[in-house]
Amino acid sequence: MKDEVILRIADETCQVLKRMEFFEPCGYVLPTYNALLQAAKSNHPEDPFLQTLSPIPVDSANGGEGAGVRQLHILMTQLRIALEAKLEESRAGSRAVRDES
Repeated sequence: MKDEVILRIADETCQVLKRMEFFEPCGYVLPTYNALLQAAKSNHPEDPFLQTLSPIPVDSANGGEGAGVRQLHILMTQLRIALEAKLEESRAGSRAVRDES
């Protein structure tokens, strides 16, 4: 999955999480976060920040709750910012290569 798609999904999810109350269940979003994280790690295996992030266990015995709304919002935001930084680095690198030509 391309970084742009990961960013779009993370951003849309953050918008929903931002409007949710802290007590609302959000376990149904955990598999999405875990999949986005895995895709980002696959795209950037050299990135130390992304590699330190861990998937959130989905506790099926607790209705799928492995993280609260606020925690999940923070993790999605961290993922989004890390990928935005990687995209900016990539764009700056491609501009530098074009300038050298």
